[in-house]
Amino acid sequence: MERKAYLINYSFRYYMIAAIMSMAAMNLSSIINGILMGNLLGADAFSSINAAMPMVSCISAIGALLAQGPANRIAQYLGAMENGRANQVFTVSFVSMLIVCLTLSVIAATTNLAGYVVSLLPVAEGLLAMVNEYAGVLVAGCFLLIFQNGLSLLVDVMGKPKVVTIGMVSGMVTNIIFAVTAVKVLGMDIAGAAYATLLGAFVCDVVLLCYIFKYSGMKLCRCKTWLADFATGVAFSLPGLVGTISVIVLMLLCNSYITDNQGADGMFVMSIGYSIISVGSMISNGVGMSYTAIGGMMLGQGDYRGMRLLFGRGMLVVLLAPVCFNLMGLFSHDLATLFGANTPELIELTGRGLPMICIFLFALGILSSMTFLHVALGHRVVSTINSLMILVTIAVSFYVLDRTLPPEQIWLAFPMATALSLLIFFADTTAVSMRSKGKVQLVSLIPKDDPERKMLDVSVECNMNAEADAFDALKKFLQENGVGDLEERIVHCLDELMMNIVRHSGCSNGSYMDLSVMLREKEVTAYLRDEGRPFDPLQVKEGDRKIGMKLLFHYCSRLEYRYSFGQNIVLVSWDRTEKADAA
Repeated sequence: MERKAYLINYSFRYYMIAAIMSMAAMNLSSIINGILMGNLLGADAFSSINAAMPMVSCISAIGALLAQGPANRIAQYLGAMENGRANQVFTVSFVSMLIVCLTLSVIAATTNLAGYVVSLLPVAEGLLAMVNEYAGVLVAGCFLLIFQNGLSLLVDVMGKPKVVTIGMVSGMVTNIIFAVTAVKVLGMDIAGAAYATLLGAFVCDVVLLCYIFKYSGMKLCRCKTWLADFATGVAFSLPGLVGTISVIVLMLLCNSYITDNQGADGMFVMSIGYSIISVGSMISNGVGMSYTAIGGMMLGQGDYRGMRLLFGRGMLVVLLAPVCFNLMGLFSHDLATLFGANTPELIELTGRGLPMICIFLFALGILSSMTFLHVALGHRVVSTINSLMILVTIAVSFYVLDRTLPPEQIWLAFPMATALSLLIFFADTTAVSMRSKGKVQLVSLIPKDDPERKMLDVSVECNMNAEADAFDALKKFLQENGVGDLEERIVHCLDELMMNIVRHSGCSNGSYMDLSVMLREKEVTAYLRDEGRPFDPLQVKEGDRKIGMKLLFHYCSRLEYRYSFGQNIVLVSWDRTEKADAA
């Protein structure tokens, strides 16, 4: 018997479908807004919205700084069933966002913050008035965008990613409906698009807050280690923040070089490229967040084998997605027309530039998803370096090509930067693996199994025959590793739980449950996972428990339950010290 990828793949699909739908809703909201503004107000309105995107990314980055690191830690605490610590980390993150949002609101209300930010952006003179109008509204309501990004990261790791999907889709629908109404009916011009974005964020925030405080089990609580938790959360968030800032600076850099070499028409092509990259990035970011949410839960359980299975599935998706999106380059002329191009020259320029931009998705996809994984594993330095390399390589590529090739060839900077950044990524992760003396895998840097670690880690088919085989394997493992008088208790408890899954979970033939038993110096810990209907043994009233369930509660030292990412997860442990003393 061995561990299979069945439940890992199930959770990955469960998470990715919800994550892609939520990010698709967020990105499609911006794209559809751009298409609507381009067709209702002209190509300049579309370009103006995209010219302001670095500012929007900066606002979202504040939410990520205060929530991404805490989300990573919450996932690990929930995986280890340490709900009290998870609540403390959540409290620090939530209150920090609240304080920052109130501070920014006061600054925006008393200063010309929006005008100052726009002055830092490389905006063509003809677009300046529209960008100022659009940015002024967004900066005034930036707290709604900060909470939208921050809360979505926190909810993502609480085991119900579909809630984020519901919030994002609700916000997208609100955004689109109000955008059309504001422009067509109320005559609000480009400011209407900004108000629609904020209204969509407000609706999403309401959905997420309702779930957190009513259904998630998370709650605000006192935290004696406030400063330590805040500092640790920020430290875990920094690589992601560096990546976000790098992408923002990258956008500014691209806008500057493309505008200098190709003018306003080049900026139009870049705007379409940003739209495609945003859609492609939602897949790689979804994979990355699965490393944080599902992978963080596994790290809390010490499940490195599961992490490797998850990484294999995620990497396959990250490599295939850019291939699919690069095929969109074959339809560059059609995309140019869709986004409002109305001259043969502009359509032809899109056909030359857009395929080059799409190649950059390979570098962005791999590096952005791996940043999440490496941060979860504690490799914050290497993840920060790789995030910076995206910016450094694109800057070098533009600088070199701007001085060596004619202006129409400036688009080659994107494939050049892709090759350079991936070479650096493979070089530095290989160096980390070599320094560990082979204790971590190449590329992923996930720890390899310790040969001295005493652990039974198997997948069991959900039928009576397979359960009997698992029962025999468990007894043999315990006998070989000498747990003494605890053997009978452990065997009875796990046999009772496995039999309940086979008989009552509703799992079909061909589905699996995972059993992991770890022997530690002071305790024996077991995790049992299945995809069946939710069942919390702790909710069974004492009077309703049958003899097997009564013995389960009597024999184990600790019993915890959580339903996360479509799985029942039961933690059972037995105190070896207490048993030894009793003997």
